[in-house]
Amino acid sequence: MRGEKLLLLLAVFVAVAKCQQPKVSISPNFTHLGIFSGDLFYLKCEGGSGPVKWYFNNSKQSEINETLKITSAHPKHSGFYQCESNGKKSETLPIDVNGKCATWTFNIYKSHRLCPKGASLTIRTGQPVMQTGGSVILHLENEDGLQGWKCWVNRGQNQIKKILLRLKNTNDISINFQPSRLLVPETTFWCTDRNQNSRSNQITVSTSAYFQTITFYQNNKVIAAGSSATYNFTDVTESLEGSYRCCAKFTYKSHTAGSPFERVSDDHYVFVQDELPVTSILVGLVIGLGVLLVAVGVYCYRKKLVTGPFYENLAMRS
Repeated sequence: MRGEKLLLLLAVFVAVAKCQQPKVSISPNFTHLGIFSGDLFYLKCEGGSGPVKWYFNNSKQSEINETLKITSAHPKHSGFYQCESNGKKSETLPIDVNGKCATWTFNIYKSHRLCPKGASLTIRTGQPVMQTGGSVILHLENEDGLQGWKCWVNRGQNQIKKILLRLKNTNDISINFQPSRLLVPETTFWCTDRNQNSRSNQITVSTSAYFQTITFYQNNKVIAAGSSATYNFTDVTESLEGSYRCCAKFTYKSHTAGSPFERVSDDHYVFVQDELPVTSILVGLVIGLGVLLVAVGVYCYRKKLVTGPFYENLAMRS
């Protein structure tokens, strides 16, 4: 009897699911703030079951999963999105991509977008592609101040968390902060003001476990090559002083075919200072103390000749 009730409830649940109209949702939801060129967002067909069909401006798309990913938004992505599940279509979701968000490039590896009436978020330390477990330092700047601003991180389709900013002064217009380590293939950051009426551009950092070769250079000469992202100095000598950089060849997890990508770090100069021998330090200290004692003795002797004993009470002048 109990088994029959469970089967009946299951049948009712399946029937309700089939009758439910699907709905298209967006994450992160920037529809009220505006979607900028280059933004990453996901569309999900909620409430349906089984295979999903996607439509863009009434044109059927090739995607059949319940999630449709827009990797880099462009004005061509503006339009109406709709999904279909179990023969039922959702209502259309309008998407408008703002193409006025210009891209300014600092160098061939780093860039940032400066958006109208918003703050600028850039990578201060790190690269757009990092090794799994690495971390980046981000820089947020807003000419109108950062009081009340907070940042957000999306480590998955529905894993959005808040990052609280600790300003030194209430009138600060920029801040550096370091989020948690990068443990997922793709992590997206952005920031908003107190009431979420304005936001910065997005920063997306990808991770790759497929570093093929990492090469370290000292003064343009190869000193190490392999799969390790760390080079350790075992014995520090003057010969280690010089300019260092590294070069990484890697492939993305989703694109392992074809030629690997290559990134080269900036040059960093390492200074090495010799240690002074202990005997030299002791001799220097003895000589210094001797000179100091002689100087104090001469000063006290001359002071005594001029004013007499230090404890002498001088008559107050009338």
